Amino acid sequence: MGARHMVGRLGLPEPRALPGALALTLVLAALVGSLAAWAGWQTAEPLPSDEQAVAAAARAVPDQAGYELRRRDALFVYDYAGDGGVERAVRAVVGDDDYVPGYVEVTLPDRGNGPAGGWGRLAANFRADGWTVDRLPYSDDLVATRDDQVATVTSEVRYDDAGEAQGRSHDDLVIRVHRTEPASVPWLTAAGALLGAVVGWLLAGWGYRRMRSRGPAARKAALLSRAGLLLLLPVTLVVLIEMVRVPLLSGVQLPQPAWDPYMLVFLRVPALLGAVALLAAAALLAGPDRAAARVSVR
Repeated sequence: MGARHMVGRLGLPEPRALPGALALTLVLAALVGSLAAWAGWQTAEPLPSDEQAVAAAARAVPDQAGYELRRRDALFVYDYAGDGGVERAVRAVVGDDDYVPGYVEVTLPDRGNGPAGGWGRLAANFRADGWTVDRLPYSDDLVATRDDQVATVTSEVRYDDAGEAQGRSHDDLVIRVHRTEPASVPWLTAAGALLGAVVGWLLAGWGYRRMRSRGPAARKAALLSRAGLLLLLPVTLVVLIEMVRVPLLSGVQLPQPAWDPYMLVFLRVPALLGAVALLAAAALLAGPDRAAARVSVR
């Protein structure tokens, strides 16, 4: 059985179409896998209430004098998207590197070393409250997990408006509680990626056959599809690598969505442009063959 016959049976009539077909297969695998992961995240448990978060912080640092509270209830959100509509619109198009899991945050001013006894005492207090405590990779920050919650504990430097010019600062203790990833997410991600790969392969075969039966529209569609795949390939490779890498990580990890690379600056704009180019190519191929129609009329 020749190579052409084998490829044709899989949906592509010519071996020379394989590079484009493989690229589209990867693009759809990453995209559909990410959509499936997003669907799985919809089953995540809600964040703790303000009262629950403050109570957990009080058990970790019993001698606190006060606190500041902040929360982001969305599953994932740009943390500093601003309140203006224009700023949010720009962020939605351009992307940014502060796309984070939703959280409820308790800040304890001037408690950067935790309770009396320092970070060791702080970790012991978390363990006594039923948390499993570890260190974040490449960091001195604590990370703790319990049931469907994962918390990070960090020390952050804050400057007062008056003290900034004089170099005076405060070490605040920041306790941030996130949701944990639902157990169904890895399985849905894998199933979605496999489904996307199959759909991508079949669409590539359909597109190639349509191009062979088109005139000028085929050339335009070919240029658009090549440009779209080239623009989408970088973010696609990052998504697929992360889909494989993240489940293999050991220890307690912060939740990281499969679609995170699509939200990042430098990757989001090319991805959006690539998607528009592929949709335009598909529209050209799906439409009627006007050149053939003119010939038939004559």
